[in-house]
Amino acid sequence: MIRLPFAAVLLLLAGCATRVAPPPDVVPRVSAPEVAQQARIVPEQAIAASCDARPDQAFEARIPAGAMDVALLDRAILFHSNRARCRMGLNPLAPDPRLRDAATGHSADMVRLGFFDHVSPVPGRATMGERLQAGGVAFRTAAENLATAKRLEIGDGQPVYPLGQDRCAYSYTPKGRRVPVRTYDSLAENLVTRWLESPGHRRNLLNGDYTRHGASGVIDPTGKLCDTINATQLFAG
Repeated sequence: MIRLPFAAVLLLLAGCATRVAPPPDVVPRVSAPEVAQQARIVPEQAIAASCDARPDQAFEARIPAGAMDVALLDRAILFHSNRARCRMGLNPLAPDPRLRDAATGHSADMVRLGFFDHVSPVPGRATMGERLQAGGVAFRTAAENLATAKRLEIGDGQPVYPLGQDRCAYSYTPKGRRVPVRTYDSLAENLVTRWLESPGHRRNLLNGDYTRHGASGVIDPTGKLCDTINATQLFAG
């Protein structure tokens, strides 16, 4: 048996106000069966794991109503995360589809069951460690960041005004122009910026022990001010 340390922190945007749950005083630890070194996963695109990467033009696509392209969001979040790491002299993270699948599953569970937490009521997936093991992810250390964001370009604390009866039609001023829907790039940048502004999330994102990354998001159509996106970011080393 080996000891597998991980850190867990929260970030929540609800009702246009950000709340950050403080990291625990003692980092929780889990035990899991020792696993063989996981084979290096070839990046889905060369853009993903390089300090010389440039944003993919596909990132400019708008977030659709309903199901989003989780692979595209994962790449966009990885791009902005690696840009921050490279600026600090850290190695970029490599994409791991198994981590992305685990992140998608947890985000989907949070939307489906109406909770927002690192601890899940789903049997066998209660903790991050259990979710990674269930997904066949080999790891010695791992961490998880969570956040929610609006599908519309609504900033933290920014007032908006409804336009007619359309539940997704808002304006920054009375009778002003309609608030646009976020692109994959603007959503990823918003999430990563907020994680970096929170000490606990920042420690996870800029931890040199992590080498692999997977992130995802699932749309909650019942969210206030149009749709809410529940995002999960996972790191492993």
